[in-house]
Amino acid sequence: MRTVVFIRHAKSSWDTPNVADYDRPVAKRGEQDILRVANEMKKRGLIPDLVVSSGALRALTTARGLVAVLHPELSVLVNDQLYFAGKKAVYGAIRETSNEVGTLFLVLHNPDINEIVLDDLGYDDDNVPTLGVAMVRAKCASWADWKPKQAKVEELIKPKKL
Repeated sequence: MRTVVFIRHAKSSWDTPNVADYDRPVAKRGEQDILRVANEMKKRGLIPDLVVSSGALRALTTARGLVAVLHPELSVLVNDQLYFAGKKAVYGAIRETSNEVGTLFLVLHNPDINEIVLDDLGYDDDNVPTLGVAMVRAKCASWADWKPKQAKVEELIKPKKL
C-alpha cells in the first residue's frame, strides 16, 4: 500500500501586482492555515517520508511550513515539473519515487490538483481549496506501478472546516 498526499498550496497574496506568478508569496491567511493544517495532520499521524514541491514561492513556503511541524529534519525536494506542467508530469513524479518512501507529499497548484483528485480519482467535491489536503492510498507494490485507477481518496482535509 502506498500513500500519496496531494496538497494545494496555501492562499497566496495578490498585494504586489507586479510580482511574477512564480514569485507570489503566501498571504497572512495562508500562513495561519499552514500551521492549523500541519497540526491537524500531525494529530492524525500523517507524517511524510518525502515532500516534493513545485518551486513556486507559495508552494515551497507551504511545503516548508508543513515540514517544520511534521518532520523538521526532512528537506523539501523541489520539482518544477509540478508547476503547471499537467497531471502527466505529476504522475511521472510519483512513479519516479523511491520504493523506500511509504508516504509521499506533493505540493501543487490548480488546475492539476483538481484534475487529479476530482476527475481522475473521482472524489465527489466541487474543488480542492487552497491548502486542501487529499490523502490517497493505492494498492501497488512499487511507486513505478502507481496508477489513478488503483488509488482512492480516503479524505480531503479543508482548512476552513478545521
